[in-house]
Amino acid sequence: MLQISVISLPAALFSFVSFALGATALAEYLRQQRALVALVPKADIYDQAFIIAASYHVFASVFTGITAGGLGLFGRPIIIGLFWKICISLAVLFITADAFALTIVVAMKTVSFGSSVGPRVTVYLDNATQNIGVPLDYRQNKKALVAVVFVWFAWVGILISCVTLYLNKSKSLETVEKEEEKKSEQNPGEMGV
Repeated sequence: MLQISVISLPAALFSFVSFALGATALAEYLRQQRALVALVPKADIYDQAFIIAASYHVFASVFTGITAGGLGLFGRPIIIGLFWKICISLAVLFITADAFALTIVVAMKTVSFGSSVGPRVTVYLDNATQNIGVPLDYRQNKKALVAVVFVWFAWVGILISCVTLYLNKSKSLETVEKEEEKKSEQNPGEMGV
């Protein structure tokens, strides 16, 4: 049976890379929003879909990364308790919702301006956005796109970890202690230091 740490640690790595890229993209769009509102105070900037999706992405990717990393580093494959099963199940649920939400928002949404500004102001804000360096179309933002790719890699890794965890023949702590006791009886000279 596949070792859980072989899958969990890369899933954690993908999750944290996706977190870093998503958080950077989120910070860029928040900076862009402040800069545009400073130029035209009455402008309504409609980028809430990305801000909400990216904020949830920060939570989901950190939770998944900590769960996968903890399982890979501290979860003995023999002793898998209810705690790890609950955590990894929640991680799969959170990262699935995150992956779909972030993918849909990045693929289909753009920053738009409210009807409170006219066409000239909209053109002015479009030009200002180019000077800021953050595209209005989310799918043109390389950091957001790569965050989506890495969140799907993390999803695959955490899903495989979850399936492996549930298929793993878990042993109770008592069974493991008995097996270790038998080994020490068979080899009395080899005591753990």
